[in-house]
Amino acid sequence: MCVRRESNGFQKSLMPIRNDFYYVSGKTGFALEEPLSELPAYFDPWVAILKDADDLLKRHKLRAKVDKLPVLDHWNLNGYKQLRLGRVILCLLTQAYAWQDGDGGIPEFLPECLSIPFHGLSERTGWPPIFTHTDMIANYYKIDPNGPLELSNLRLLYTLVGGRNFHWFFLVSLQVEIVGGTNILPYVPVTQEAILAGDCAALSRALQSIAEGIEMITAVMARTYEECDPEIFYNVFRPFLAGWEKNVFKDGLIYKGVSDKPVKHPGGSAAQSCIIQVCDAILGVEHDEGLHSYLLRMRTYMVPEHKQYVEAVECGPSVRNFVIENNDPELIKCYNDAIASLVHFRNCHIKLTNEYIVVQSYKLHRSRKHESLSQVGTGGTGLIPFLKGIRNTTEEHRLPF
Repeated sequence: MCVRRESNGFQKSLMPIRNDFYYVSGKTGFALEEPLSELPAYFDPWVAILKDADDLLKRHKLRAKVDKLPVLDHWNLNGYKQLRLGRVILCLLTQAYAWQDGDGGIPEFLPECLSIPFHGLSERTGWPPIFTHTDMIANYYKIDPNGPLELSNLRLLYTLVGGRNFHWFFLVSLQVEIVGGTNILPYVPVTQEAILAGDCAALSRALQSIAEGIEMITAVMARTYEECDPEIFYNVFRPFLAGWEKNVFKDGLIYKGVSDKPVKHPGGSAAQSCIIQVCDAILGVEHDEGLHSYLLRMRTYMVPEHKQYVEAVECGPSVRNFVIENNDPELIKCYNDAIASLVHFRNCHIKLTNEYIVVQSYKLHRSRKHESLSQVGTGGTGLIPFLKGIRNTTEEHRLPF
């Protein structure tokens, strides 16, 4: 493979990326295509508790039920899709166990019946044993198997609390990945091929398509309001999305039977979304050091091949450099339009975060059961300042005509 070395020391690939090489689906993007809906009967004890999780959590009985579980052997899961479904079930059970009683009743450790198989599946799949965005985009099925991959035809396989609100929140996140996978990712190799061919017109067209794709995922994200009530999100199920760092879990959580030392992990975060990090990568958006470090860390919680995909895009032919070097007015306009679309996406995200978290945290009748999460994201960030920082550095990448 031909490579050239940039002034920053990184190798830049001179070959266009192949999406299929990184297990990126042409139908669902980074979301798992056609997940399994059932595990072998051996794992029924896990499923039985999860199916009753809403009632058990309301009665504060889930933890006691889990404590009675045997340690099931994760090696009885075979094939990648069984591993992914096993992770979905265990990550939800783990969240329910850890946060059942709120700030005032956190456990010191996860029991072996959760920690040992979850750690084992983590080793086999390649990302840590904690609830992630990556897991939840493998937690769905189509109502009509022959129907479209659209919100009206999708449901979650497993939930915790919050009923339809919980379903809708995560289905919107899933739909963002699907729409991005079919309307942004196909144009990533096209941009690189255009650069290698020195074709400004082809790159302009690809950038226009990427800008349109970003607007499409923004429109999907804005649909969160349709069936997810901000009060239910904040008071009922958001706490179950958090991890064990920068909150009441000051030292982390011990995975009993795995290690005697507590470990810290963030919870689910939009920063774990590959499609958003790819948008930054293809447009050459570089964030300030603190923001960049956090985004790099969130890649640890992605499917390893998808993490490698983001890195490969970053090390591929540089769209931004090509646009600057050619100084073509139409190309600059198309690049700036794509940047503007990404800024629009991030403004929409800030608005959602403000209405679903910040506004709710100041309401007098809010739940105070999880106060340690009131001013931090479930991924451990400082919420609005973090999101505005990401938005501002994106905006700063607009090029002058």
